Amino acid sequence: MEIWILPDASWMNRDALPAFPPVGRDRDAVRVTLKALDDWLQKDQPPDTVNTAPVRIHVPYRLWDHRLIRRLRKRQPQADFVFYTAELSKHLPLQEIGDCLCVPSIYLRNQYRKRHELSNHAIRICYPAVSAETPHRWSEDGRGVRTAMRHERRWQKRNVLLVDVSQATKMQRSLLEKELSVSRNQHPSLVVLTWFRPLPFEKRCPLYLAADWLLTVSSSARSLSPMHAEAMVTGLPVVTFDLGDHGEWVRHAHNGLVLHLAHWRTEWRRYLAELLRDPGWSRDLGKNARAIAERYLMPKTEGGA
Repeated sequence: MEIWILPDASWMNRDALPAFPPVGRDRDAVRVTLKALDDWLQKDQPPDTVNTAPVRIHVPYRLWDHRLIRRLRKRQPQADFVFYTAELSKHLPLQEIGDCLCVPSIYLRNQYRKRHELSNHAIRICYPAVSAETPHRWSEDGRGVRTAMRHERRWQKRNVLLVDVSQATKMQRSLLEKELSVSRNQHPSLVVLTWFRPLPFEKRCPLYLAADWLLTVSSSARSLSPMHAEAMVTGLPVVTFDLGDHGEWVRHAHNGLVLHLAHWRTEWRRYLAELLRDPGWSRDLGKNARAIAERYLMPKTEGGA
């Protein structure tokens, strides 16, 4: 029996699930919100299905230390707990032999193994999961969203770059902001839309469909693999840096671009000019991104290591 503990009711919507933790992959699992868990623990009366042994309980990273999770551990001592994180943490929730920590990339797995000397059982990769129902820019629904949003925002003859700095350091934000100012001055057709705070997937998806590229940056301690997976499934090429796991799903010049840290300004200017000059290259990058997502990241092709 698989049980997912979810932060709130929004996670019950199958069409708006994040790529990581991969809640959508366990279609037959029991999903319990924190509120429902609180009621269950107070009444000491779990759903009938939960009485089925063995039980494995999945806990997203923001709920590791929640008081209800600590109470649940005491109520379900025989259960195996699976914890999920997309960033490096000094504190680990692993307490029992059956506990496991899941991360979305090879880089994070190796870093946790190195820093905490974890066994193969205690740490494993659980790749992001995207839905086959997600529209992409070549599907009928995707084309409709793209056309409507670009018309609404008057982007019909513009090139749109989404920039996500919600997980970037202050230094990264400052350097990137200066460089993008240069880009806008050099290329008047370029529209830059920057996110400073995380957006839920249901709000990002229409922008992914309307935009031409996604540029991401973060410290190496945070995984960008889930965000890249969500962009790729819509057919949006990703531009990122060779830092941490940020290039694991971005194959350079195939489904996106990976900028070398030491020469990123020079490379960015050269690649941006080429992307603007050759729309066909952007189209090929996007189609390849969607193909990779379909092959490796959809529930029908469950990944792991």
